[in-house]
Amino acid sequence: MSSTEWSDAQLRLLINERKQRNAEYHATPNKKKQYFWDDIANKLNEQENTNFFLGKMCQNKFSSLTKAFNVSRPTWILHGI
Repeated sequence: MSSTEWSDAQLRLLINERKQRNAEYHATPNKKKQYFWDDIANKLNEQENTNFFLGKMCQNKFSSLTKAFNVSRPTWILHGI
């Protein structure tokens, strides 16, 4: 989904779902994590009235968000933000 723009509402749902289900995510064996992401994709699809979102897309987007955060975080610390 790298070439697809995510709306603020879609990103909020993705982040909130992952955050609220953090314990579930960490308790889920790696082999079954795809079911976790598929469930989040289903919620996005319900919200957006579409069938566009896939679990792998959600997983990739969340991963890229966390990587971007972790890369920029040291800058915040250095500047006291």
